[in-house]
Order: sequence, then structure tokens, then C-alpha cells
Amino acid sequence: MSEFQQSQQAEQAGNIEHPTSNIQHPSALATLSWIKHFFDYLGASREEPPPGASFLASPIWLGIWWGVLIGLILLFCGQTSKFIYIDF
Repeated sequence: MSEFQQSQQAEQAGNIEHPTSNIQHPSALATLSWIKHFFDYLGASREEPPPGASFLASPIWLGIWWGVLIGLILLFCGQTSKFIYIDF
């Protein structure tokens, strides 16, 4: 098994430890992993929501999320596109 596959299995198991330390924080790593999966799902790089966040898969939540994103785009659209015409 390659080093990459071993690190992926360790990450999924939640028992990653820093190479220079013997201190493990499984709850902190599990929380960070869950947050990473949450943002991966929101960014559409994962198909399924993280465990315990099944509300994210509801059509109502997805509609609200994409509505907020479109609203933010419309809010900031054109703020930095000042065209200055200079005739030499």
C-alpha cells in the first residue's frame, strides 16, 4: 500500500498524529475533518453531506444556499469594473 493510501486511511479513521509529537487529539481532528467535509459539500466537490448534517441535502436548504450566493454576486457585481477611457 502506498504512503498516500495509508495517510488517507489514517485521516478517515481520525487517528492522525503529528510526525514530531506523540500527542493525539482525535476529537479535534474529527471536528476539523467534519468541517472540511461540510465545506467540500457546500463547494460541490462532494456528493453526500457530512455525517449528522442531512439537512444540507434538503431542497429547501439548497435553494436558500444558492439564493444567498446569487444575491451576493448581484450585490457585488460591477463594484470593481470601473472602465476608464483614455484617449492618447
